[in-house]
Amino acid sequence: MLELHALTLADERFALPLAVFGRSVLDHLREGALLRLTVIDGGLTPATRRRLLDSWDNRITVAWHEPGLGDLASLSGQRIPPLTLARLRVASLLPEDCPRVLVLDADQLEFTDLARLYEEPFGGAAVLAPRDVFIPTVSSPNGLAFAAELGLAPDTPFLCGAMLVIDLRAWRAEGIEDRAIQFIHRHAHQLRTFDQDALNAVLAGRWGASWTRAGRSSRVPSNSRPRSPRTSTARGGPCSGATLGSCTSADD
Repeated sequence: MLELHALTLADERFALPLAVFGRSVLDHLREGALLRLTVIDGGLTPATRRRLLDSWDNRITVAWHEPGLGDLASLSGQRIPPLTLARLRVASLLPEDCPRVLVLDADQLEFTDLARLYEEPFGGAAVLAPRDVFIPTVSSPNGLAFAAELGLAPDTPFLCGAMLVIDLRAWRAEGIEDRAIQFIHRHAHQLRTFDQDALNAVLAGRWGASWTRAGRSSRVPSNSRPRSPRTSTARGGPCSGATLGSCTSADD
């Protein structure tokens, strides 16, 4: 039996998209597979939690965790809610013997078996992610404005943080969590997407965009959902309205 580990985050405003996300995963999950879902809870009520669980079935088991942001809570500003930064704590929330995890925004519809994405080979990368369709390189508008100071070439690909497959062994061994958080502390005044900017700086050359074959995922249309934890005031997220295929690298 295959057990998939996944992590997402939601607050009370985001309960309905999370319910739809879970249902879409179950509708396409292969027979015999189980999803161990960790939800970073930004304020879901006990009643909402019960409704979420009632809307799914026993193929999903849920562990609820508080964000545990500490001093990160004051860093993100108005465009990126503090809850979004909690995804950087992923390794702290998963068991030491968990080899990999999917980190997914909750406002997504899954149209294929999520296990196919979970089983994608890393090929030496620490993380698999789609390339951001709106910010294809670090030098693109809304990319890393100070990429040259970081030693990054202008054409360095820019990942989209809405869907990640993380090799937790590499993540821990390379100290990616601490490095990303330190990066945010150092450069908070220069960042636009905070956690995503930090991951692009820390993971440059260490992530692969090879999962187009794993399936398709489409963000819930922005005019039918509350504002995403990733973008509280912006129009949709970095892959909003795009299929996974259009968020990946052009050579897929």
